[in-house]
Amino acid sequence: MKSLLTGQPINRAAAAWNRFWYAEERPVAMGLFRIIFAFCLLDEIETTRSKSTFAVQGGFHLSYVDWITPVPRDVYDTLLTLQYPLVLLILIGLWMRPACLLLLLCQSYIFFADPLNFRNHPYVFLLITCALMFSHANQAFSFTSYCRRRFDHASCSDALLGDPRPVTMQRLIQVQVCIAYLFAASHKLHPHFLDGHVLVAQAARDVDYIRDFLTHFIATADLDQILLKLRDPAFLAWPSRASVAVEILVPLALWSRYTRPFAILLGIGFHASIWGMMHIQVFSLLMMGTYLLWLGPSRMTRFISIVSSRLKERFEQRPAHIQHEHPT
Repeated sequence: MKSLLTGQPINRAAAAWNRFWYAEERPVAMGLFRIIFAFCLLDEIETTRSKSTFAVQGGFHLSYVDWITPVPRDVYDTLLTLQYPLVLLILIGLWMRPACLLLLLCQSYIFFADPLNFRNHPYVFLLITCALMFSHANQAFSFTSYCRRRFDHASCSDALLGDPRPVTMQRLIQVQVCIAYLFAASHKLHPHFLDGHVLVAQAARDVDYIRDFLTHFIATADLDQILLKLRDPAFLAWPSRASVAVEILVPLALWSRYTRPFAILLGIGFHASIWGMMHIQVFSLLMMGTYLLWLGPSRMTRFISIVSSRLKERFEQRPAHIQHEHPT
């Protein structure tokens, strides 16, 4: 009886823990996410070039770790330029792990050499890059998978989608994304944000961008009235509170297969609105790309197989069709 009350629940919990962290699946989601993440990294390089200027020698600098010091301007530009070929290697999945390691060294030095860098986006990029370095994301949709098909004579689906691998790093990225959501929500739980004043200030700063975005959906006669309302904290109070609710709900709902579709649609709408109204594009794309990590490999594999078979059928039928239209 004692073992029934103690041993079995512990064993079940341990088995669930192992399934969560060490289950093996095809790295389909990680391969697609790797591609999206690489494109986001390209923009992050230019963002760093314009916003981490205190890492350049000769500017204002606070006391910091002795060996992490500002660098001359030419060294600063070189550290950024070297990141482009490394991101390209990550994009195509070739030598991904050494590329991630060198990218981490370059980005980390610039990040920590700038003690006035209060942007939270680099933290997420650095943590995801670290997780990719130890993952099997280069085994799917990559140059490595193409070579495996060509030289190892593997089937198209096995080479393209990769063999089953542990999902440990995928889980780490999922957990980090949820932490980022919940931290952002907790950071906004104060009256100044909930009353709409922060969004009013954000709208005033990006008013030209918002105007250009809304002209695609709203008539010019109504546009001025809407822009006027964006100056009213009472009008923006409900979007402020709704954003906090979304950032709490989405990371919780993603873990249930019953609520996951709703969470993904809600998250896409949330980040699309941020993309259009707040001029935060690349980070919004990155967060939407992380939703791929919650899609089951069986569904993604089935969808990719259907698409590839349809394309193959059309490709095989095209020569006969062309020959029929243009007889020799």
